[in-house]
Amino acid sequence: MKKIFRTVDGKLTKLETPVEGCWIALTNPDYEELERLSEEYGIEMDHLKAALDEEERARIEVEENYTLI
Repeated sequence: MKKIFRTVDGKLTKLETPVEGCWIALTNPDYEELERLSEEYGIEMDHLKAALDEEERARIEVEENYTLI
């Protein structure tokens, strides 16, 4: 499941489509959804798959076009 949010006037607002500066939250994504997001938004597949690893530690990755939290 994909939800898109952005802070507007100090409040978290749900959006229907992504815009610059938004936050895309994924809940229990399947492999096909990860592939689609990787291609659509230019996010490295390894970054998306890492979040599914139970042994992965919390971290922030800052890339040229996105920030992975």
